[in-house]
Amino acid sequence: MEAKTQISSNTHWGPPGTAEQPAGMEKSLTSEDKRLDFIADCVLRTLKLKPDRWEKCMSDEDNRQVLQDFLDTAEQRTLVVSMTAAGLLEPTTSFTASPKNQAVYFMKRDKAALIPKSIKESLVYGDLSSAPLDQFSALVGEVVAPLLSNKKNHIKWPQVVSQDIRHHIHSLKTSVLVVSGQVQGKTLLPLPAGSEKVEQRALEADKSGGTVDKGIIHSLESTVIEWSHQISTVLKKDSSEAVPEGKNPTPHTELLLWKNRSAPPSLRNQLLFIGTALCVIAQHIPAG
Repeated sequence: MEAKTQISSNTHWGPPGTAEQPAGMEKSLTSEDKRLDFIADCVLRTLKLKPDRWEKCMSDEDNRQVLQDFLDTAEQRTLVVSMTAAGLLEPTTSFTASPKNQAVYFMKRDKAALIPKSIKESLVYGDLSSAPLDQFSALVGEVVAPLLSNKKNHIKWPQVVSQDIRHHIHSLKTSVLVVSGQVQGKTLLPLPAGSEKVEQRALEADKSGGTVDKGIIHSLESTVIEWSHQISTVLKKDSSEAVPEGKNPTPHTELLLWKNRSAPPSLRNQLLFIGTALCVIAQHIPAG
């Protein structure tokens, strides 16, 4: 005769000596795991790391507290997970002024705790380069400018708004290019909007006997003036500027100055464009 054993639905299965947890606490722990799993997955995939790096990060009590505050506290809306010099993951609650390594950021859209079912929709997240200016330059040049400059996206916009948007986008690209050059110790001269059409328009005007569009003329004039200011600033630099600052410039300083002053191929091409621009301005401005 076989013995029948009845198992109660309330029986708690777990390690010896552990008590049954309330249903609410079990649900909370499950929710925390799901949210942390999402954060961990994003970090590991972005930084191309193995799971053991995340496990080491979670073994630190301070790191766990930072992550827990971000998940559960409405006031804590920013989380940045970066790599330390020792190769360990370190979560922080703010962006660093000068990041030395690649990082992953998470920002809450609303001032609220994160819910497992909607965590993806509740966050804005992405990666941060160790060279943020280069990353921003690429973002502007490859995403923002093409998207907002595309006339197909302006179909329902008034003409004035469309022109204003294109003007501001070109101004942003110009500023980013100039600042990037300054950081690298180079002089980068931004081309005017529609520069690729200048020579073609000039040839068409010569053949038809007309004049080039006044908008192009104004753009060229403004660009030449901006370039002259940039070039003038570079030419005014002198190796003796370090003397009033208490420094003692060496012959190497003079050589470095002239090396930086010499025009790279890209700058030479831009200077050639100046000649073309000046010719167009001189030949196609109506007399009187």
